[in-house]
Amino acid sequence: MRVSVESRDFSTTVNLPNGAKLADVYRSLNLKEETYLASVDGTLMTGDDPLAEGSKVKLLPVVSGG
Repeated sequence: MRVSVESRDFSTTVNLPNGAKLADVYRSLNLKEETYLASVDGTLMTGDDPLAEGSKVKLLPVVSGG
């Protein structure tokens, strides 16, 4: 299935197997899950949440510091 992924730094489409989860997006892009918050079709999600064909993932970098 095809999933579009957007971040401040990039925009791409990834092909994943049916039944893929958000964590599979991170793995396919070599990203660390703990460094991003993700929304899928406008809803905040975690890595265990399933994706559907045509899902739109937006990745927001987590900012830390003081």
